[in-house]
Amino acid sequence: MRSRRSLLGLALSSVLLGAGLPASAQKGKPLILGSEEVLRIRVGDTLNGKKLTVDDRIGRVEEVFAKHLGGKGGVVSRKKVGSRVHLYLNGDFVLAVTSSDAAGTGYKTVDRLANVWQSALRKAFAASSAVK
Repeated sequence: MRSRRSLLGLALSSVLLGAGLPASAQKGKPLILGSEEVLRIRVGDTLNGKKLTVDDRIGRVEEVFAKHLGGKGGVVSRKKVGSRVHLYLNGDFVLAVTSSDAAGTGYKTVDRLANVWQSALRKAFAASSAVK
């Protein structure tokens, strides 16, 4: 019985520390703003006919955030565009959330992942703006 409890405790610890995440949820590259990992981008995208790598997508977010830091505020909004959800910072396009992104993170819908990413970007902008 004791070894069974130990195994259960080990399994629970692994899940809480992230080791229990599916391999697909652990891959990708982190989007780091300030000193915090905000989210992970696992797949490239095609936007307006242009193929974007994971690095291209991360670079776009970093570029738009840098443009708006030090400004009066940061509003992260969203717009449904076909099967995708586009995220904007103060009206500037930041990132598209796609069905491939949702599948790569284990979310069942684009909208659910868009909620998570939108919230993460809001928090990251607020934290970055607060750092002087």
